Amino acid sequence: MNVKLTFGIIFGLLLANIANAQFNADSTVFTDVRDGHAYPVAKIKGKLWTAQNLRLEKLDGKIIGRTMQRVDGRVYNQAEAKQVCLNGWHLPSDAEWQTLIMPSKYLISKDWEKIRVETTYGRKHEGSSGIRVTYDRRGNAYYDTVQIGIDKYGFNALWGYYYYGENMTQIQGAVFWSSTFGGKEAPKGGSPFAFVIKEKESTYTMQHFADEEYSVRCITEPK
Repeated sequence: MNVKLTFGIIFGLLLANIANAQFNADSTVFTDVRDGHAYPVAKIKGKLWTAQNLRLEKLDGKIIGRTMQRVDGRVYNQAEAKQVCLNGWHLPSDAEWQTLIMPSKYLISKDWEKIRVETTYGRKHEGSSGIRVTYDRRGNAYYDTVQIGIDKYGFNALWGYYYYGENMTQIQGAVFWSSTFGGKEAPKGGSPFAFVIKEKESTYTMQHFADEEYSVRCITEPK
């Protein structure tokens, strides 16, 4: 057998083993061998979730996704989202996202409110625990009592601006693609579901257009 071919096969198997070696119940981080980025891992209700939005820029030599101002990581359309999870992981189904339906405070990072206030109002967060201080465009302060994120599971959701629909409606929060399609009114038998986290609300899923761009988290079973 050709020496170069043999080396290539062995090297490919080693990469696969390195990747799979990361996916066990005791992992707190894994490294994507495709680009070297390390992702923290959260164990939630018996499943392992990436605890950071995916950042992969190239797949099979092609640029995928894009960066969006005020959103952590990269955003992808639904077709791209279904391809970006590393071998052994997958894009969560709507049913898997449904297991995270809970008060949003349990999933949002402690930095959520700081990012929201500084991004929206251009001023630093000055509130004590449970008190938010924000400012209008004239610099006048007003107060809102909220529950700051406690991130019970280490999911680390971060606040951002997302846009959806033909009229580019704004969602302020965090939005993640699922692999599930549903409904009959959209082309090809339905439109995909996405998981939404907004402050002061419970989390929920809703349908979106497949060409919109949202964040991606991946899920796997502990080995």
